[in-house]
Amino acid sequence: MTIEERKLSLINWITGISEEEVLESIEALKQGNNWFEDLPVEVQEAVMRSKAQGEKGIYVDPEIQEKKIKSLF
Repeated sequence: MTIEERKLSLINWITGISEEEVLESIEALKQGNNWFEDLPVEVQEAVMRSKAQGEKGIYVDPEIQEKKIKSLF
């Protein structure tokens, strides 16, 4: 499928949307809203630490990480 065909497919799909929430989500994408910035600072920091560890090849047990993340809420 070419990029033009993909665009037309999306346009056709959008014209059929009737849910306000879905349209608002699409509008947010258009405006460039960054969902990551909407997260609490503590969660952003945890994600960034996790990303840095992954880039360094450091393995963190998922269960331990899940407990740490849950403690932030």
